[in-house]
Amino acid sequence: MVRRVLPRHSSELTWRDYLAILAPRPATLEEAWSGLPAQARVLPTPTGRHALWAFLEEAPLKPGDEVLLASYNFYPVVQILVQRGLVPVFVDIEPQTLNLDPEDLTRRISKRSRLVLVTHMFGHPADMDRIGEICREGHLLIFEDCAHAPGTLHGGAQVGFSGEGALFSFGVYKILNSLGGGMLVLSGPEADRFGMPRFPVRRGPGSLVEPLARLLFSIGSSPALHGLTLHPFLGFCERHLPGLARTLDPTDNDPGYRFDPAGRAPFRPFMAEMIRRQVARLETNVARRRAAAEGIRSRLGRHAEDLWLQPDRHGRSNASYLGVRLPDAAEGARLCREQGVGCREREYLDCSRLPQFAAWATECPESKRAEEQILRIPSYPSLSDSDQERVARALLRALQG
Repeated sequence: MVRRVLPRHSSELTWRDYLAILAPRPATLEEAWSGLPAQARVLPTPTGRHALWAFLEEAPLKPGDEVLLASYNFYPVVQILVQRGLVPVFVDIEPQTLNLDPEDLTRRISKRSRLVLVTHMFGHPADMDRIGEICREGHLLIFEDCAHAPGTLHGGAQVGFSGEGALFSFGVYKILNSLGGGMLVLSGPEADRFGMPRFPVRRGPGSLVEPLARLLFSIGSSPALHGLTLHPFLGFCERHLPGLARTLDPTDNDPGYRFDPAGRAPFRPFMAEMIRRQVARLETNVARRRAAAEGIRSRLGRHAEDLWLQPDRHGRSNASYLGVRLPDAAEGARLCREQGVGCREREYLDCSRLPQFAAWATECPESKRAEEQILRIPSYPSLSDSDQERVARALLRALQG
């Protein structure tokens, strides 16, 4: 009988991080992200999605303009483009990195193309050298989705500053967790013309309950408590309260999703202080995450080549999310969970095949394959040697069926 369930993710918050909620020092995001490039601005937003919404609102774009982005993606990102009246153009991915394929990008550009939205999926750096070259030749704007990518390096520098803008996200499943909140980065030559993002103020008890729920969720997802708290609670919700389970831990596609700018609590002062504390130890935690991932890989022996991606192909991955490739991710997930190893299949989807985006459907074979085969497994600083062994054994069982 399995005694402890390994969560698939842990932000590794400390009690000092939680104390910032009660007595935050007057920190700003500029303080948290010291050493910013010249002309760069960082602006707080309620979530990463709000950062994208704010950028699109101010960018020199008009309805009908095309935005090129990886088809293997988080579907709300595509929905935000559609709501802004923009046309999503799906680009296939590199199978080694799960990121936008520059060669396919060149084939998808048209006279209506105006923006390339680059996602650093799982914290793997995209090929920003080649993408940047293509965008300069085509006079296209660049926006980076860095929701997974604090501590991800390209050319030795933090990703998110190669184009006109970027988003960062600080939710409970992110490498930097401030119980919500996001950040809009503006680094282009016209960054100063952007105003401070303003969103409808969410009022009522929900605006207070949301941070509290995220606090409890974060505490419950810690490796020491996950098996006793969050894991059985989510299991109960899946069986008896599926609506709540979907809210707490979103799974498959929701064709009816619409982004609501007033749907989340605002960025609060304590969030900047929580982020500052975590950024101070980010490099240490990235090194430990990478070591944990390598520990799992080393235990897979000759099977590692079949399972493993190439996260460092274009820089240095932060090992925020650890993905492996299985013949059938859904079946592999079932077998891993039987071993008490938390995981997630179909976390990201081939958006070019989703029904709500049928008007822009196209063939992206590598994105389709990633949806069917990629499984996210545990990778966090406190993953012990015995935990790494356990994850490796579960993967080997999943690989062998």
